[in-house]
Amino acid sequence: DDASPMIMEPLSFVREFVAPARPLLIRNAAPNEWQIQAQPNQLAASLKGAKVQVDIAGGGLADAVVRAPGPDATFVFAQPFVTHMTFEQFHAELNEVALKMKQNNGIAEDTPVPYIQHQDNNLQQDFSQLLDAIPLDGPSWARKAFGEPPEARNFWAGCSASVTSAHRDHYNNVYAVLRGTKTFHLLPPTDAYFVPRKPFPNARWAMEQDGTCVPKLTNDHDVLWIQPDDERRAMEETDDGDECGGKFVTVDVNAGDILYLPPQWLHRVTQRGPSPDDDLCVAVNWWWAGSTTVDMRSAVQNALEGLREL
Repeated sequence: DDASPMIMEPLSFVREFVAPARPLLIRNAAPNEWQIQAQPNQLAASLKGAKVQVDIAGGGLADAVVRAPGPDATFVFAQPFVTHMTFEQFHAELNEVALKMKQNNGIAEDTPVPYIQHQDNNLQQDFSQLLDAIPLDGPSWARKAFGEPPEARNFWAGCSASVTSAHRDHYNNVYAVLRGTKTFHLLPPTDAYFVPRKPFPNARWAMEQDGTCVPKLTNDHDVLWIQPDDERRAMEETDDGDECGGKFVTVDVNAGDILYLPPQWLHRVTQRGPSPDDDLCVAVNWWWAGSTTVDMRSAVQNALEGLREL
């Protein structure tokens, strides 16, 4: 559902969207003072040279299934290489990536792409200087609706080279875009069965001496994730009655918009800045724990995935 500018009434929000697990897009709901904090010059001034955590991934594919180099070209689940730098350094590297994309009409798979996406309360840990304008615990209607503080508060900054592969979370997600546009490709939990997860060897992106970025296997356990071919097939539109299940619904969340995404909805996310010459996209989000009903839905989905393999 797409709502016009409004102050969301908490009880209506719970009754009409949280309880039935329906996404909601609220246009122009993020106040201007939040968006002002997301401008590059303002971010640099607010952070005053403090270092923040930045994730690096080849071709912008962090926490995604990619092909490992070598004769076998095995699929692996690649986690990001983690480093720290000032926001000015991050923004400069992001601009270099954006320039390469513009010149080459794309990005090479081994090109390091920086992305601020640390999903462990980094708004509070690395970007607390912004909390004078951006509320720590999210919009007031969301706080009242869920009746408790969020479990995590996250800050996101990246360019169009970074893509978040299809996955599902166990949280109520209130997501505010402050600069640029995020495009969410959504699939309801009822259709997630048709895009099955499979185990992949765990890997991590590593920086090479020649400046490239390659995935290298770790000793960690395998990760259940969606095969890229299955994700691609579900993204394609067909007119033949949907042989492989439901198709993703696409939603553009623009600067100033807030998206509510219920638990267990599959989502794939791309992003872009305000223009090709200004490719910085910035967002914040808040995660609230799901309910017992959500846990039951998750159990049913996991059981269906197991049945599919029989």
